[in-house]
Amino acid sequence: MANGIHDLRSFSARQARDDDGNVASGRLRLAPIVEQIRHIARALRDPVTGPHRCQALAADLLRLCDRLASMSGTGGEPVPAEARRAYATLSPRELEIFAALAQGLSVGDIATRLSRSPKTVNNHRTHIMKKLGLRNTAELTRLAFRLGVASL
Repeated sequence: MANGIHDLRSFSARQARDDDGNVASGRLRLAPIVEQIRHIARALRDPVTGPHRCQALAADLLRLCDRLASMSGTGGEPVPAEARRAYATLSPRELEIFAALAQGLSVGDIATRLSRSPKTVNNHRTHIMKKLGLRNTAELTRLAFRLGVASL
């Protein structure tokens, strides 16, 4: 567990952001989250109160996990709600192409894999870019990492 917390700290320290997505001075405010996790772990180990508070503590852990998940991707940047809503409007085929583009596949490679013409795949790419308000593939890839669709 200690290695996981250390990895999480170094991961988030690369580009610190505050709750509003603005660059924060110094490290990401991960210390309060880590302290809350430690508090929950200590409470669970308490033989008197631990067993009686399991549901509440589990809810606290889930809330912390959601908060950390919102910082997924590169640099711990939260994904704006508008981007999440736009992503939710993509069709299943667009989602498939979005993920393939984010993995670095070319339009031709994707067309071959999906047994579609490159023109069809490129049309999907254009629709994806328009729906998500993206100008180029670099922005698409960055958003995919932030959403957790792509990883290193």
